[in-house]
Amino acid sequence: MTPEKPSRRMRGFEPAAGLLRERIRAAGETRGFAVSRLLTHWAEVVGEDIAARTRPVKVGYAKGGFGATLTLLTTGAAAPMVQMDLPRIRDKVNACYGYNAISRVVLTQTAPMGFAEGQAQFASA
Repeated sequence: MTPEKPSRRMRGFEPAAGLLRERIRAAGETRGFAVSRLLTHWAEVVGEDIAARTRPVKVGYAKGGFGATLTLLTTGAAAPMVQMDLPRIRDKVNACYGYNAISRVVLTQTAPMGFAEGQAQFASA
């Protein structure tokens, strides 16, 4: 058997995305995000108007593995408007996954300031 060559690192600067890709993927998978693009490109997936009012928090899977539930964080004032957009959000997220991975979208409300201040920044409407 021939010994495997160690992987060579690039010379010079490496893009930060390449250095963090595996860590982001591993952290996202622990919260149920098999597709990290949903976290990193939330505004591109659902659109700027919805992304300004929501943040993805968790994807929970049922026992069978089908019919996942996406939990979104939003402010109490924006919740009724986001509630009306849930079918559209679900369709856009499923388009990101490439199949009907998400069957339900659940909203979690929070105050725009307080304990979640460092976790989620919402645009003021």
